[in-house]
Amino acid sequence: MRILLLLTSCALAAFSPSVASAQSSSKLEELQKRLEESQKELEEANARMLDLIRKPLSLFTSESPPRCDSENLRKAVANALNMVETIESRKITMDPKEQLNLATTIVDVADAARKAGCNKEARAVYDYVIAVFVGSGYGALRQRAEIGIQDLGAR
Repeated sequence: MRILLLLTSCALAAFSPSVASAQSSSKLEELQKRLEESQKELEEANARMLDLIRKPLSLFTSESPPRCDSENLRKAVANALNMVETIESRKITMDPKEQLNLATTIVDVADAARKAGCNKEARAVYDYVIAVFVGSGYGALRQRAEIGIQDLGAR
């Protein structure tokens, strides 16, 4: 009888609001922790993807003198365009902040090509930026691309 009474009181305690609240709070904390870990992993993956553009771009800009037929310039442009196409095809997703970082990096590629005198390559990337990044959040980058195109025409 005592055992039955003890089991009943344990079962009732499990259904009491304070125990349920503690269990719910613990589950929420665990979910929050997993969400934070996932967010950190996503940020690291996005940074690695941008490095696929930034590393060859950095190598290109450090070439002396930079050449329009540079393998580093070719890689930076190809990786940038492939990444945008992959995002547009919904094979990977990036949050808006990371998409803006990607667009900025792509304009950086075009600017570096323009500064090196690689007008054809710069123009192609600038045109791509204007055509693809059409949302209101990209207005400043499209303007940067338009200014870059104007500078190409002034040369």
